[in-house]
Amino acid sequence: MTDQSAKCTPPLLNIMLSGATGKLGLAIQSCVDTDASLRVVSTATRSGFVDSPLGDVIIDVSHFSQTPHILAFAASHRIPIVIGTTALTPETEQMIHASAEMIPICVVKNFSLGALALEHAARLVSSIFPAERILITDRHHKEKQDAPSGTAIALKQAIEQQGLGVDQIDSRREGEVIGIHEVLFENARERIHIGHEVLNRQVFAEGALVVASKLRTCAAGVYTMAQLVLDA
Repeated sequence: MTDQSAKCTPPLLNIMLSGATGKLGLAIQSCVDTDASLRVVSTATRSGFVDSPLGDVIIDVSHFSQTPHILAFAASHRIPIVIGTTALTPETEQMIHASAEMIPICVVKNFSLGALALEHAARLVSSIFPAERILITDRHHKEKQDAPSGTAIALKQAIEQQGLGVDQIDSRREGEVIGIHEVLFENARERIHIGHEVLNRQVFAEGALVVASKLRTCAAGVYTMAQLVLDA
């Protein structure tokens, strides 16, 4: 008799984690520890993955200065890579597109599924509503270095793709705010206000693992989170 439970068991995903000691890296490790289908087989030091077991996918949530080294390792070993670091340099962006000819790569500014939904909502509103003024606000903790946030930039791009312009991005870094993003669309007669707030950092880890599991089976190329999660 065929073991039906074996058919339902997802294949083990062996993860190489860069940035394991950061907030997001620790959250990813915490998620992995509670899921039998996931395993972190190696973590990167400042020197990268040195004498490490190879995995099915690399998740890089380190620092933009470290990303080129991790990306070079991924390309040389033909390992798919999920990049969650922000403030990437133009040189790193060029390196990503060159490496994508050999491996699948997904660059994500915000792993939250809620933030992805907000981006889609902003695109929908932009395609329908005759806005005369559009304002994006982003709030994060005082330790976050980049401003505007990657999510705010993604929202701006989603709106601009519909032929509208964003009048202002208001970025503030204060307290222990994990992440709040809001978009205001208005004209002289109506106003639409949409937003999203992260209450627990675990959502970023969960999203990163969803993306990693999808990317492992992809062909070489650059993918968005929406393409992987929504098959958009």
